Amino acid sequence: MENELLELKLRAEKGAQTHFMGNISPELQNVFLKNIIAFEDSFSKTPFKSVFEILNKPVYPAESELNDHALEIAYKSLIKILDNRNIDIFYHGEYSLRTKYKFITEELFAEEIPCDDMLNVMRCCFNYEEFHPNHALDIEDKTISFIDDWMEHKLDNKHPDLAESFIFPNGKIMHKDEITIKIINFFKSFKEFKNCKYSIEEINFDLSPDTRMGFAEGFIKYTAVLYDNEEVQIEGPYKIYYSLDYGCWTIVYFVFPGFN
Repeated sequence: MENELLELKLRAEKGAQTHFMGNISPELQNVFLKNIIAFEDSFSKTPFKSVFEILNKPVYPAESELNDHALEIAYKSLIKILDNRNIDIFYHGEYSLRTKYKFITEELFAEEIPCDDMLNVMRCCFNYEEFHPNHALDIEDKTISFIDDWMEHKLDNKHPDLAESFIFPNGKIMHKDEITIKIINFFKSFKEFKNCKYSIEEINFDLSPDTRMGFAEGFIKYTAVLYDNEEVQIEGPYKIYYSLDYGCWTIVYFVFPGFN
């Protein structure tokens, strides 16, 4: 009951939506919620300034005025200015220098951040994909992680990329605990998996409000080693289905060679 009241407080006073994934105890949720409220209360008393102001309003040309050579010089100059004020930008995907320069000058400069002594001793980090989500890259990363964890027998009910409920093509719904029991029992049939080779042939997604689904599919081949050291070759197409919830892609169903 107290946790529900804390969540209501966060929603009413801060506009925050809370969502816990996995088997997190009510006691741990309570500690987390209280820490968030304490942080928000302290944060609300901190003065804010735009990144542009914190950088002492540097003079810079507009991206449209720069040729490629001048753009490279101007970009390096901005990065140096940002670094001197302990501000970093991370790009998970590959983007052109022109895209990065436009992002800094047209979006990042307008961002307001806490202006206190902590900025002098700690790094302030921005992630480009938080401003411009790269859903294809997210799905690719999660697909690679899923396959790696499959090969290492590391998929269980605490895995963050597995949704709380799996939806089968016939409409059947299976809870995460049920599906991970089936996965773990499958893993127990083999001593190890090895010699994995796979490709990701296609990634697609639909962000319309009534869908918000995506998938990755490709081909995989690996060797499953039995406990008597007999080796079984497993190969075939795979397909992993994702749902976008609370800004995060989670797996809601998959077809994988060797697993029924």
